[in-house]
Amino acid sequence: MNNSMFRFVFIPILILIIYWLTSSIRNKLAKPKYKKNIQTPGLFDHFLLKLLTFLAIFSALLTVLGFFIQETEMTIAFLVLTVISTGIVMVLKRQYDISYQENSEYFILNAQQKEYKVFYENIVDWQPAFNEIRVLDETNSDNEYIRVNIAMLKPEILLRKIAEMTFEGKFHSFDDEYFEDPTREYQITNYLIQNNYGYLIEDYVEE
Repeated sequence: MNNSMFRFVFIPILILIIYWLTSSIRNKLAKPKYKKNIQTPGLFDHFLLKLLTFLAIFSALLTVLGFFIQETEMTIAFLVLTVISTGIVMVLKRQYDISYQENSEYFILNAQQKEYKVFYENIVDWQPAFNEIRVLDETNSDNEYIRVNIAMLKPEILLRKIAEMTFEGKFHSFDDEYFEDPTREYQITNYLIQNNYGYLIEDYVEE
C-alpha cells in the first residue's frame, strides 16, 4: 500500500477508532448532569463533543492548506477526515439536545423538540438498541417507539421497571424471533449486563 492510500484509509479509520474508544469509556465512566431531578448530558459528553469539534476544524484547516500548496493526497485525506468528524459532531449535537426525568410512575423525555410523558403501565413492548432502549407506549397514537439514551442518561427506574415487567411475563412473545426466549428474560438480562446495568437485576439473576 502506497503512502497516499495509507493516509486516505488510515486517517478516517483512526477517527472512528477514537470515537468508539471514547464511547466505550463514556458508557463506563460518564455520568449525566443533574439539576434537581432532571438529567442532561454530563461533562464527559461535552468534552467529547469539543474534542471532535476541534478535530473537525483542525482537519478542515489542513484540507485548505493542502489545497493551496497543491498537495492533492493531503487535501483528499483531510477532506475525508473533515467530513467524517463533522458528521459525527452533527449527530452528537442532535443527541445532546435532550433532558430526562423519571419517578416511580412515569418518565418525561424531551428530545428532538418533542416531549414524551410515558407511564410505565402503558409500555407494551421494548426493543434493545445501541446506547439506547426503545419503548412502545400503547397510548401513543403514532405507534412509534420512543428512544431513551442509556449511555448519556441514567434511566435506572425505567430499566428496572422494564426488567420487572419482563420477568412478570408482560412482554411474552410468540414471534419466531423469540422462539428460544419467549419471555425475553435472557434478552433483558444480557442487555442490561452488556450496558453496565446488571446491578439492577441482581436479585433476578441470583434466583
